[in-house]
Amino acid sequence: MAYLNVESAAYPWPKLNGVNIGPLRLQWGGSEKRGIRENQWTYSITAIDIVQTPATRFAAIRPSPDLAADSPVLEGFVTFQRVCFSCHTLNGAGDSQFGPDLNFPYSLVEYLGDERLLAYLREPQSLHLWPSAKMHPLERSTVSDSELNDLMLYFHHMSRRKTDFSREAAGK
Repeated sequence: MAYLNVESAAYPWPKLNGVNIGPLRLQWGGSEKRGIRENQWTYSITAIDIVQTPATRFAAIRPSPDLAADSPVLEGFVTFQRVCFSCHTLNGAGDSQFGPDLNFPYSLVEYLGDERLLAYLREPQSLHLWPSAKMHPLERSTVSDSELNDLMLYFHHMSRRKTDFSREAAGK
């Protein structure tokens, strides 16, 4: 459940790294149970649009419906949506144009392998030294080792569920 907090003029919020975080801030209820950390709450909000979930909007990113409800692949899918999907597409699906597609034409696990991919996700500069790279390390405070393992299972699962798409069909 998301809550919109409104800053009180009488009690303004403290600055974050010298920046005003008001007047609106989105906070997630039950966040400690869902692994949503305070550093992921959004602040300085200027507008809110309500849209369907990524899984509803983009069928191409969904794991197989045959998976058990407690499958670690589904947990990895949750982590993918929380951590990766804001910058990347998968199977050509998604709104972002910032980072590359993570499954097409080759999945991350196909061309990097598990060991290099895990190292890259924890520290992107470990694979290629690229000073202007935009990807930040997935620190353990953001993605636990267990969540990262589930994310890897999701990537492996999706490498077998590729959607052949063209840039024209994907609207890019």
